[in-house]
Amino acid sequence: MVETGLDVYKGFATSLHLVAALRAMYPSDVRFLEQDGRYWFDMLTGSSHLRHAFEGGATVAEMLEVCEEESRAFQAASTTSWLYE
Repeated sequence: MVETGLDVYKGFATSLHLVAALRAMYPSDVRFLEQDGRYWFDMLTGSSHLRHAFEGGATVAEMLEVCEEESRAFQAASTTSWLYE
């Protein structure tokens, strides 16, 4: 993999693809770790939505589409609170 610049490289998407690839390659070994009723993956991603999507068989493209929609909605709703552009 060659990183070509922050404007091109999509780290979040790459991470989801890596998780999907690992789950496909090692389905009985790769699992989401839970401790004290909380999942580490959920804490890293901010919610349980992506973990549930993986467990439900969603594709990375489907997950990214939902994340993009949520991101656009958040940006539109939060513009009045921005200190900088």
